[in-house]
Amino acid sequence: MQLLTQGPALLSWQAWNNDEPNPASPLVLRLQALHQAAWGTALPTQTIGAPPTQCSPLPGASVQPAPTVSAAQLPRHYSPTAYQTLLDCPYRFFARSVLGIRELDEADEALDKSDYGNALHRILKAFHDSHPPLERDAALARLNAISAAEFAMLPAWTAAAWRCKWERIQPAYLDAWLAHASAGWRYESGETDFAVPHTIAGLGEVTLHGRVDRVDAKGDARYVIDYKTSTAQSLRKKLKAPDEAVQLPFYAWLCEAAAAYLPINEVPVAPLELDGETDVEAISRRLSDLLEAIAAGATLPAHGIDGVCAYCEARGLCRKGMWHE
Repeated sequence: MQLLTQGPALLSWQAWNNDEPNPASPLVLRLQALHQAAWGTALPTQTIGAPPTQCSPLPGASVQPAPTVSAAQLPRHYSPTAYQTLLDCPYRFFARSVLGIRELDEADEALDKSDYGNALHRILKAFHDSHPPLERDAALARLNAISAAEFAMLPAWTAAAWRCKWERIQPAYLDAWLAHASAGWRYESGETDFAVPHTIAGLGEVTLHGRVDRVDAKGDARYVIDYKTSTAQSLRKKLKAPDEAVQLPFYAWLCEAAAAYLPINEVPVAPLELDGETDVEAISRRLSDLLEAIAAGATLPAHGIDGVCAYCEARGLCRKGMWHE
């Protein structure tokens, strides 16, 4: 629609790819069909004639980008996600947190895994906020009712499949919760925001913040839980390298609490705890050191590993794979 409102436009494509004909894209074919239906004629076409007398300059070879930013350009709020992004690929941090670039949301009626995870977060918060009884059958009935109400509000037809999956996991979740409660832990809050002001040399005061899925308490002690719909195996790998997978250590430092992942995508459901010997202070201090260096002129190179780059929304900006070595 935007193309149609821009006035005259010339669409071009490569008619042949090596020795094979290369048809126009589906978008061009739809435009042709629309023009035929609306005006009774095909879109006017032209063959490529003589090249222009003054050729446009060819772009230079792509190189690995490594921008620098001033302290004034850096954000003043940092979440575990921003910290993890900075570690995974500084250039991705530059694109997301400095330039503020985001992918557009897709208009998709299907309920994908991220939608499923968000639904489970809402369900579990509502369940624990209702102060459920510490009796398995009554608690399961309440969790079933809250889950049914949540999935009923989701428009996608695939919600039924995700609901069936969750129904198989609910009893295991309750078993894990009741075991935690039998150890003296009680639900304190859900989807709780924590924030700590912090001063960084060359940057000034910033806020380190995060939203914790569940906070349990026992006396003066806290236990923070991060729900995950990823596999327990992948989460165990993260726990083996807490200085590289920093979300959970960051939560532990931010909340001054013990911390655990709770995978809720498979049975059995069991917390995967952060090692109590993990130096969460040092892991969090590393963010301050990185930001101080960036404010002082350190570059933000694009050096993510393939596993990070495969899902990176900035891939088209850094043009990895096209760099001239």
